[in-house]
Amino acid sequence: SYLPTLAGYYVESGEVSERFLWDFRRTIGDLIAENYYAHFADLCHKNGMQFSVEPYWGPFDNMQVGATGDIVMCEFWSGGYPFFDSPKFVSSIAHLNGSAIVGAESFTGIGGWDKHPADLKSIGDRAWAEGITRFIFHTYVHQPWDVAPGLALSYHGFDFNRLNTWWLQSKAYMNYLARSQYLLQQGQNVADVLVFTGESSPNTGFIKPEIKAMGFDYDLIGANKLKDLTVKNGTIYSSVGNAYSLLVLPNSDFIKPETLQKLKELVDVGAKVIGKKPMQSPSLTNYPACDAEVKTKVEDLWGSGLVKDSPLEAVLAKKIADFKIESSDNTDLSFIHRKTDDADIYFIANARKEARDIVARFRVSGMQPELWHSEKGTIEDLVVFKENENGTTTIPLQLGMEESVFIVFKKRANPTHLIAAKMELDAP
Repeated sequence: SYLPTLAGYYVESGEVSERFLWDFRRTIGDLIAENYYAHFADLCHKNGMQFSVEPYWGPFDNMQVGATGDIVMCEFWSGGYPFFDSPKFVSSIAHLNGSAIVGAESFTGIGGWDKHPADLKSIGDRAWAEGITRFIFHTYVHQPWDVAPGLALSYHGFDFNRLNTWWLQSKAYMNYLARSQYLLQQGQNVADVLVFTGESSPNTGFIKPEIKAMGFDYDLIGANKLKDLTVKNGTIYSSVGNAYSLLVLPNSDFIKPETLQKLKELVDVGAKVIGKKPMQSPSLTNYPACDAEVKTKVEDLWGSGLVKDSPLEAVLAKKIADFKIESSDNTDLSFIHRKTDDADIYFIANARKEARDIVARFRVSGMQPELWHSEKGTIEDLVVFKENENGTTTIPLQLGMEESVFIVFKKRANPTHLIAAKMELDAP
């Protein structure tokens, strides 16, 4: 009886029609996730294979579809302007799946035959800071014959293959990729903030670069994983052990009663949740009683102060940043933090075509910072660093043009280490 809404007509009212269409889109997303992606995952597993998926650009819930993959993939482009629209939410899916592998169709471009490692390095560094841990070159597989310059996928791709002019000179770059990605696949990603993408299908557009700019990292979570969250001592945990200090709700007027019930369960045991106060359910299910239930639950949560409509920036300003530059200029500098049972691994990349001196503060204390150069495969102790009272360590660093480094904390610091150094040059 609601089919006329698919042709643009109202059935009963605009309110009822829009709620039906929300349910209709949600159902399409559920069916695609369960009967297409999950079906192929089952077929792969029955045949001893892993299932890889790029969960976007379709009429479905990206987070729900991505959860079906053993290896989740995204893409980034190296065209006239680097294009990153999928790495952050795909890496979040992998984190919540418990996978250390975040694949990416890498360096794709239009007419990319003039690209070489010097063009690509800083773009790849940015991809790693977005959470990618495995580059998959597009279109390496398209060269069955040793006839140069080889085949291409029309004008798309990146000419990375044994027939290009710099192939025999690329070993140093490939070693850099291998060493870096090995480190980036260790342990778990460290993020303070968990951003809920909501219940709608399709769902896109929840990237929050302002969180990274303030020195924190974040993951996105869909409705499919929200139900699995638990809380211990005020920390929110995913089903695979990812730890977060804050849950952020979408900027929406709509929420389902069952989602509010889950939020109440979380805040009742100490979770910190912020977000805009919703007004009603988006669904036709149990309408209009669902709206009354939403109103009651919202008043209980927001009215009591268990959930606050606070600006995200104001909340984060009260917390100790995971990685912070002690200057006003932190642009063109990216980072990501991995944590293992016995080490903290920070990756830092300078995207500028100029060297820079920075003073960086890391949320680690009592540990000796080591400088790992994946370009050269060398490790050295940093001699000068300062431990602060708030549980952080401050380190002066010199980063060359488009240079990236790993700062690794894995052994106890010598309590008599240097905290400052100065160089003075005498005129002849």
